[in-house]
Amino acid sequence: MRKVLSFFILTISLCFIIASCDDKHDGYPEEPGTDEPDIDEPVEQTAFWEHTHLAFMGLKGSVSHITERSYSLVEDAEEEPVVFFEARFNEDGMLTAYNSTGVEMQPETRGNVWISPSCYAYEYDGDGKMSKIIVNTVGEIPVEYTLKYGEHTNYVPLIFPVGPMEYFLVKGLESITSSDRTIQYVFNGTEASYASETWMGQVETVFQYEPESVYPIRKTATTTLEGVVQVTETTRYTYDERGGLVSADYKAEDGEGRVTERTIIRYYENSLLLLKSKATDAYGTTMDWNYTYDADNLPMKSEFVMGKNSENEVNDEEYYEYLTFDGQGNWTDSKQKQSSFINETHQDGEVGVCRIFSYYKKND
Repeated sequence: MRKVLSFFILTISLCFIIASCDDKHDGYPEEPGTDEPDIDEPVEQTAFWEHTHLAFMGLKGSVSHITERSYSLVEDAEEEPVVFFEARFNEDGMLTAYNSTGVEMQPETRGNVWISPSCYAYEYDGDGKMSKIIVNTVGEIPVEYTLKYGEHTNYVPLIFPVGPMEYFLVKGLESITSSDRTIQYVFNGTEASYASETWMGQVETVFQYEPESVYPIRKTATTTLEGVVQVTETTRYTYDERGGLVSADYKAEDGEGRVTERTIIRYYENSLLLLKSKATDAYGTTMDWNYTYDADNLPMKSEFVMGKNSENEVNDEEYYEYLTFDGQGNWTDSKQKQSSFINETHQDGEVGVCRIFSYYKKND
């Protein structure tokens, strides 16, 4: 049974980060709504996608490096700490490296590239725009993606994660080209598109825009094998007046047009991508997640339910207690009850989680 649950969770995680949703299902999740945000404190009025990566990750001060690890709360335990993620930032607060694999970053072996599975390195030009990303996967040659910009004002999605943000927009992007020549991503003024090869077949991905919007309203990914459509995935996005992402509505259909999965993700308004809720119906199995935060936007509780109101209903939750903070206001030690249903990288049970920070020194 657990293997089946893990399969569903892994499938769902292809959409976005895990969170949760409404407690009512009628077949598939209902359409995204416009609920009033539960977090009332507004962020400063900077264009939404122009905030620093530190701000999106909820970090304060001039962080240069952070490592987050879990450890056993049992005295004299022999378990090794588990690394959740490690990240580095430049002095502008933008990510230069991110690793969430649980494998320690290794010494530099090729320029600014760390050799580690699914480890990302980011580079920037003189204007502070992301100009290159290097993706490292164990056993494979690192792949470099080169970004080029134009004069247009549209916000174009990146095709790789930026730290923990799976969906991220950058202004003025015109193209992304991979060093192995497998990816040529181009924005032509009305849509951004690229083709890629997977074990399922060839995937054509298109982000579409409406004439009056600078943000993409729809993503369509069509997988074909020998000319036959295998899967069509469609995601519809809604934004607030600042361009902040409000909801993402994902639907997967098989080659015969049957809906196999529907997932709706909602974000708190007046926040920087804080997940509010997620609801999924995959092959008739419903799953819901729900996140709550404190006044400082720190996660307080996450809830999970599968098969709500059925005789096989499954429930689980996570909760978080913050024990210490450093002089910059970042928490450094916490006690957490974790669940692999909430986050597949987490353990099941109570653990301690610590964060080690390094900061840039201020110039006198």
